[in-house]
Amino acid sequence: MARFSNHRSRTLDQAALPGAHTQPTWDNLLPTITHITDDPYPTYEWDISSTIPELAYSTHSFFRYYGKFPSVIARQLIRQYPVPESGCVLDNFAGCGTTLVEAVLAGANSVGVELNPLGCLASKVKTTRYETRQLRETWSKLRAQIQLAVHRGTVPETRAPNNAVWLHKWFDPAVVTSLAVLKDCVLDLPRGDVRDFFLLAFLAIVRRVSRAYDGEIRPHINPKKPVRDVFVAFERKAEQMIQIADEFRTLTSSTCATRVILADNRELASVWPATTQCELVISHPPYLNSFDYFPAYRLEFAWAEGVEDVWQGTDLPTLRSQEVRAWPATNSALTERYFSSLAAGYKQVHGVMAPGGRLCVVVGDCTLRGEVIRVHKIVLNALVEMGLRVEAVNYRTTHYGVGKYAYSHRADYHGNGDDGKRDAILVVRKPW
Repeated sequence: MARFSNHRSRTLDQAALPGAHTQPTWDNLLPTITHITDDPYPTYEWDISSTIPELAYSTHSFFRYYGKFPSVIARQLIRQYPVPESGCVLDNFAGCGTTLVEAVLAGANSVGVELNPLGCLASKVKTTRYETRQLRETWSKLRAQIQLAVHRGTVPETRAPNNAVWLHKWFDPAVVTSLAVLKDCVLDLPRGDVRDFFLLAFLAIVRRVSRAYDGEIRPHINPKKPVRDVFVAFERKAEQMIQIADEFRTLTSSTCATRVILADNRELASVWPATTQCELVISHPPYLNSFDYFPAYRLEFAWAEGVEDVWQGTDLPTLRSQEVRAWPATNSALTERYFSSLAAGYKQVHGVMAPGGRLCVVVGDCTLRGEVIRVHKIVLNALVEMGLRVEAVNYRTTHYGVGKYAYSHRADYHGNGDDGKRDAILVVRKPW
C-alpha cells in the first residue's frame, strides 16, 4: 500500500506552516526605509531583516524558485505606487509569480511574462482562487487512486524520464517507481486548474526526494541524504498547499484578473493584451554571473517530460536558446548579450507602459576576478537613454544568508557607496 503519514486525518498546526497567519502580520515584514540623499537623485536604503521562511508567506511557499527576490519588495512597490482599478501591474521576468501574488493580495490586475514553463505553472497556481471543497474532494479521490495503483503493483514506466543512467544517478530506484506512479495518477485527473494544482505539488517535491541537496541552486549529489518516502512528502505538500489556498481565497477578491504568458519578453509587444494599460512594472532580471535558470531545474524538467500542461507547445531546447544567459560573466560575448537582452526587453516594456507609468528594476552588481561590475548603474543608464526619468534609487541590504556555493564576496550586499557591491531597486518613470 502507498504509505501516507499519520497526520492526514487531522488539521495541520497553522503555526508550523509557511504563510499560515493573517495578512496584516505580513505588513510587519515590509522594509525599513531610510532616506540617504537627493544628489544626484532621491536615494534610499531598504533594510529587509526577515528570514526566508517569514518571506514565504501565503502562496509564495508553493514552489521553491531559486534566485527570486523577497516578496516584500513587490509588496512595498505596489503599495508605494498603486495602480488604478482599470490598470495593471506587469512583471516581464515573472519567475514563479512573486509580483503577481502580491498584486492579487493588493487587489490589482497583473500580467506576468516568463520563459521558464515551470515558473509559468507556479505563477498560475499561486494566483488562482481555488474552491477549497473542490481541492479536498479531488485530493481524497487522488489519494485513493494512488493507493489502488500501488496495491495493483502497476508501474507506468512511460511516466519516468527516458534516460535510465541519469535517472538512477539522481534518484533511488524505489523513488523512481513511486514518482512514476504518482505522476500517472496526477495526470489522470481532468485537465484544468485543479490538476495544475496537484501537478505543481508533484513537481515541488521532486528535488526533495532526489539525491540532490535540497537547498542548492545547481543540483549536486548529497551522499549522506536519506531516501525519503515520496507519498508522505507529496501528502504533506498537498495538505499544506490546500490549507494555504483556502486562506488565500479569503484574503483576495475575484474582481482582479491575473494573466500568465509563456513568452520571450523581448517579444512583449506581440503578446501584450491590446486593451490593457500598464501603470507599474516590477522587474527582477537574472543577476550577471549568478546562474542560468534552466539548468537549475534539470530534475523537475525531467519529470515534467511529456506534460503539455507545462510545456504549452514548446520544448526545452528552444526555450533554453532564448534564455537571458547570465553565467559565466568571464565570457565577454555572453556579458554583452546579457546587457543587450535586458535593453531589448525594457524597450518592449517602454512601449506598453502608460504615460506616467513606473518601471522598477530589482538588480544587483557582480564581482568578477575581484572587481565589481556596477550592473545597476549600467542598467540605469540604459533606461535613461530610452527616455525614462529617474525617480528614485533604493539600495537594499540582505540578512537571510547566502547559498552554499555563493561565497560572501559574491553574495553579500552590505557595501557602502562606490566601495562595495550594491543591490538596487531602480525606479524610473515614463514622461506624460
